[in-house]
Amino acid sequence: MLLSAFSSLNAQQVVGTIIDADGEPIPYVTLTTLASLEKDAETIQIHYTDSLGYVAFDLSEKETAIRATFQGKVLFEELLPAPLNGIINLGKRQVSISNELDEVAVTAVRRAVRMKEGILTFDIKHTPMYQLKGYNAIDYLRRTPRVSQSGDSFLIDGNPAEVRINGQKTNLSGGTLHDRLLALRSDMIERIEVQLGQSADLGSGITGGYINIVLKEINGYTGSLSADLGYAGNAIKNGKKRPAHDEGLYARFVYGNSRVQGFA
Repeated sequence: MLLSAFSSLNAQQVVGTIIDADGEPIPYVTLTTLASLEKDAETIQIHYTDSLGYVAFDLSEKETAIRATFQGKVLFEELLPAPLNGIINLGKRQVSISNELDEVAVTAVRRAVRMKEGILTFDIKHTPMYQLKGYNAIDYLRRTPRVSQSGDSFLIDGNPAEVRINGQKTNLSGGTLHDRLLALRSDMIERIEVQLGQSADLGSGITGGYINIVLKEINGYTGSLSADLGYAGNAIKNGKKRPAHDEGLYARFVYGNSRVQGFA
């Protein structure tokens, strides 16, 4: 009983609202609490602002710093101030969005993201990138609220997640999954759905949920071919030092509609 009362007295809470230069709230800002400001500091918690830019969460003694990011950009990173009566109030924290495209991205997220019954839906047609060429599924996953990338894998709220296409498991992972997602251009994607938490059809190691990439209906056929060449240091060949290169070739072919598709 005394221990419970002591813990309650020492509990701390962080509250605040993130707004842009015009005073408008920024939804789905990622707030990460850290053990320190060191480069490889341990991540303790991950939280997100709501549609009004507001966030509130309990804090442990282990957490000493906080980082705010939006669309992959760091808005601020700092040590947490001392609490007042158990509350660390960030107030209305105004942040600067550095360029016009990022300003549009804030507006796009307000329009494009909705949450219903535990599923976050990201309608990519409202994003500024949608009108530009050269973007693919990986680019959009990196910008999807509550989704982050770790190597060739994706996380939801910092936990391992499964990637599906049109609701179907891909049974792909690592570099193979990465190549498959590279082949999905932005003009092929209708929306991205994020199912939060565990479900019966997820493996035991998948604790974050799953990401479902919903493709547009495709009639007829379409395809693309891309290649890359990169420098990978020097290699010894026949006793001589020569440049080494990484090469990659990606091909994609789709025939039919959203129910029947083939990839290569």
